[in-house]
Amino acid sequence: MIGLYIAGAIVLLLVVLFLLPIGLSLAYGPEGFSAKCVIAWVRFPITGLVKKIAAGSSGKKKSGKKDSEEKEEETSEPAKKAGSWTDFLPLVQVGLEFLNTFRKRMYLRRLELKLILAGDDPCDLAVRYGRCWIALTNLLPRLKRLFRIKKHDLQVECDFTATETRITARADGLIPLGCAVVMLVKYGVIAIKKYITIQKLRKGGASNE
Repeated sequence: MIGLYIAGAIVLLLVVLFLLPIGLSLAYGPEGFSAKCVIAWVRFPITGLVKKIAAGSSGKKKSGKKDSEEKEEETSEPAKKAGSWTDFLPLVQVGLEFLNTFRKRMYLRRLELKLILAGDDPCDLAVRYGRCWIALTNLLPRLKRLFRIKKHDLQVECDFTATETRITARADGLIPLGCAVVMLVKYGVIAIKKYITIQKLRKGGASNE
């Protein structure tokens, strides 16, 4: 009986993990761009981590350049010729299929856009206000065709005291963890098979199907 309870608990845990939403929360405002990792309803800031990684990679590039110059002096082996880009078109196709499927499975839990128009001329602001609302009205249906949007909030405001137009935006894109894992495994296997086939074709060990 205890074993049955344990098995049930494991199955329940796997179901919860499979349905657990994960994703990114991207925002832009007066303080700049920010990114957060989203797990269920908890968000963890990752903007600082991204900046550190970018700073570290730039430092590695500088040192890597010196190392490459030293290696070029030491070795006299001829550079390998690059393969034809058409050979890797199947991999590009797999990547596009993955992105298209990922877009269909992902949903935007929250989409916000606020545009604050600046100016001291009421007539000019009124014209710009109307144009911006028309643009947002046309943009929203296109976004809904591309993504599943649960909640959206689009606003246009006027500020007669501001000196420049400001914009704030936020988007929380989520996908179930199990769905993401299945997609990565599925398209990863397809990409590996395609790559092996490409290598065989380049070596003349296989024929085009």
